[in-house]
Amino acid sequence: MASSAGDSTDEFRTWLTERVAFYLDQPAESIDPAVELAEYGMDSIYALSVISDIEDRLGMELDVGEVRQYRTVDALADYLGQFGAARTEPAPEPEPARTAGDV
Repeated sequence: MASSAGDSTDEFRTWLTERVAFYLDQPAESIDPAVELAEYGMDSIYALSVISDIEDRLGMELDVGEVRQYRTVDALADYLGQFGAARTEPAPEPEPARTAGDV
């Protein structure tokens, strides 16, 4: 799912809660966004999977070490909110691929 330019912190919080619940095979209602993810048994494999999902949603690569500093859904949503707000301009169109005849 691609991110919309207006993703807010609350939208990220809801989406992250659903992703964490998915990977932990728990209902989203059982995930408290203020509780450290490690307390739910979120290991490094699951964490990397969530980070990959975040990158897919934002359409950009993130510094994994930096993202892993945010240990709760709330903290991570607050961090990601800046990217949703910052993406107000459309991405530039890619240049056409060159062929051997263009050289």
